[in-house]
Amino acid sequence: MKLSMRRIGASLGLVLALAACDHNPPRDQTPQLPGALADQVAALNARSLAVQTLKARGRLSLEWQDRDGHHRQSADAVLLVQRQLLVAPANPANGMLPLARDPEALVALIGSFSGTEVLEMGVNAQAHWMAFHTDPKRAYVGKVGLPRGEKPANPAAADMAPFRADRVLEVLGLSVLGPRALAGAPAEGVAQRARIDSSSQSTARTVTLIVYQPAVAESGNSGVSGTWWKQREIVLSKATGRIEEIRTFHPDGSPEAVARLSEYYALKTGAKDRAGDDATIWMAHRIQVDYPGRHANVDLALSTIRLNVEVPAKAFELPDFQEQGLPVVDVDRP
Repeated sequence: MKLSMRRIGASLGLVLALAACDHNPPRDQTPQLPGALADQVAALNARSLAVQTLKARGRLSLEWQDRDGHHRQSADAVLLVQRQLLVAPANPANGMLPLARDPEALVALIGSFSGTEVLEMGVNAQAHWMAFHTDPKRAYVGKVGLPRGEKPANPAAADMAPFRADRVLEVLGLSVLGPRALAGAPAEGVAQRARIDSSSQSTARTVTLIVYQPAVAESGNSGVSGTWWKQREIVLSKATGRIEEIRTFHPDGSPEAVARLSEYYALKTGAKDRAGDDATIWMAHRIQVDYPGRHANVDLALSTIRLNVEVPAKAFELPDFQEQGLPVVDVDRP
């Protein structure tokens, strides 16, 4: 199967808006107003970019429905992540956010049961894939570079489990906030804009960062369509600055997924802080994702996470699923 990059001729970016949530704080916690929007984004991006590679082990449980009925997979999981180099780094002097590639990282997630591989998901610079070696015994392969929200050409793609490798950074809270350099897109990105909604600022326990993305023009046209859609909400604790929840949406405004992050532990990044001590970041070890439109959910419980260690490049190569005896669905072929 030939996987070619699709030129979209669109310059994508983000509009960031800050809004407070309605939750009341615990009685023993003094509410803290969030910092300026630029500071919030800079802090999240600095945390994300502190993780260049990730190697983790844990347990993955996955449930979803397709036309064949209900499916459930539970496996010991190995997760490998290698962030791709930025097209352009952040420049605080002129307010520029980092320009990230698409996909933002190479990802491989392998699940096994009693030593036998039962599922694998991955994404590299050319393709993303998802394969099940038991029910349903098939593999799905697609190309990267499609605008967010655009549906694959093959209707059979609707049967894929909704938890995809190219969204792993997003649900881990490690996706860089800034313009994306997609295949064939101009590199300058779209200017950032922001507003602050001050409602309930004095009592809210959390603050929500709302990420908007420009809609891409119809196929064959260049540029964006001139409309924007709410792609993501990132719910932060005011007290700790940690991400508690990430909500993603479809271009029509309907909910796509809700990821809840918990069980945070401090991990060494391998770098030094300004004081010369070992730098650390707080990482969630429990990620639970619900997909209301698919009657699906994912529970990823990580027992160990190692940051900025060497990961094998071979893990991000597209497997030959036909050689493994799996039927292959090309999700981009009608």
